[in-house]
Amino acid sequence: MRVIVNEDPMEVAIKITAQKGPNYIRSNQSFLYRKNKNQRKTQEKLSAIVEKLTSVLQYRFHIPPKSSIIQQLSNHLERIFYQQYTTSLSYLDIYRIRKDIKLVHSIKRKLRKAHCILRMSDKSGVFRIGRTIDYNKKVEKYQKDTDAYIELSSNPLMETFEKVVRLLNDLHTKQQITARQHKRMMPDKKKIKLAYLYFIPKPHKLKINRVQVNYMVDKYIDDIFLTSNDSIETLKQMLEDANEKHPNIALTYEIGNRISFVDLQIKNQEENLITSVHHKEAAEPYVVPFKSDHPRHIFENIIRTILLRAVRYCSTLEEFNHERRAIKLMLLYNGYPVRYIYRHFQKFFHQNSLTSTSILPMIHNENQYLLVRQQLLTQPTTSEHAQASRIASHMDRNNRTSTTDPLIQPKLLKAQQKKNLSAVILIHYTHEQRFAYYKSKIHQTWDNIFLHTSVLDSQLTVGTRNRPNLTKELVRRCPYQPKTKPTSKQLQSTLIN
Repeated sequence: MRVIVNEDPMEVAIKITAQKGPNYIRSNQSFLYRKNKNQRKTQEKLSAIVEKLTSVLQYRFHIPPKSSIIQQLSNHLERIFYQQYTTSLSYLDIYRIRKDIKLVHSIKRKLRKAHCILRMSDKSGVFRIGRTIDYNKKVEKYQKDTDAYIELSSNPLMETFEKVVRLLNDLHTKQQITARQHKRMMPDKKKIKLAYLYFIPKPHKLKINRVQVNYMVDKYIDDIFLTSNDSIETLKQMLEDANEKHPNIALTYEIGNRISFVDLQIKNQEENLITSVHHKEAAEPYVVPFKSDHPRHIFENIIRTILLRAVRYCSTLEEFNHERRAIKLMLLYNGYPVRYIYRHFQKFFHQNSLTSTSILPMIHNENQYLLVRQQLLTQPTTSEHAQASRIASHMDRNNRTSTTDPLIQPKLLKAQQKKNLSAVILIHYTHEQRFAYYKSKIHQTWDNIFLHTSVLDSQLTVGTRNRPNLTKELVRRCPYQPKTKPTSKQLQSTLIN
């Protein structure tokens, strides 16, 4: 992983480079916790899971919280979670854990000592180190150029917080909002930030009728792609004429036989449009490192996703094979074993009926590739699935059966199943490599305890949450907040939009 360094210290850049990028998660982070902290964290996670399972079993299956079967489930889960204290790690694992935490602390000290700020670039996916004074100058220049911000002499955060609390209490006293709504909207004094009022519910989630905007506001920024058989001079004149139609129209254009459109590379080869994956110059060949403490299915999904994108984007077998080699090099660069790469390449080809006659996962038949590519292009993408889910969640309950979209129908059925007794029961735990047995153990316990009961009609899904990655550990997005209550004089000036 490359690090862009504005000035010294170079030593910080070298240390961050060794960490394999901003998405890297140190392995087995809780191993270095003190015993009391580890037990407290474990008890909190266990209590949350038991409380959720107890409430679900009571609501759906009318099982009393103090029944023997609930107590049996709680005892089994407690043994699973506390088994971590008897699980030993190898010497190499312990050495790696201690080395990683020392490196992170060293980077933080170097940044503070050198008065530097660490940020992750927007598109290139790399860390950038710069002096604090340089960033302050850029902020001042941006304020001056845009004239969109006002610097306040004092922080009105607490005053705004008190007004919101008084208003919510007044609404609750007058019974204009319920106790549940009052509790959900009440801001947390320790977490609120000026101009980030996340505790206010979003209108679309409350099913509130909103005013539809049917006119264009200011400038609309987007990319447009078109093909033409006219001359370059004719196209340029057409675009220049469009720019003179309205002061808010400011078209910039790129004309040629080879252009990039979003993530797609398009070239005109003998009057045929050939498409392939476009790699931006500033982008790094970076994915989640293989040594990162992510759940194992993440790495398989990464390989499948980038191969699927290559098949969708590459219109010829030659372009696909070129992209396949680039993918292989990128995975090797991020620490993926060769056998692991080949195994999942072969799995992807087998699932999509792309057979190979050689030992290496390669494709030689152009017609077979084009046929499979056409089949994959007809399948919905992840964004289309997400859009269908949003549409299904906002559809009128009385007209849900009127839709004929084959992509929305399963989403509606899934939403209806959530209200049935056979809905999925979802619980989470924080993932670490040494806790990999949690999921199978919890499922085994669930099946053994509720064997031959109607509870097994509900599907238990055990999800995972990740530990903080390097971006969360090293990038300070907010000023330092002391644990003690700050006075009004200690509140720093804040920029608001």
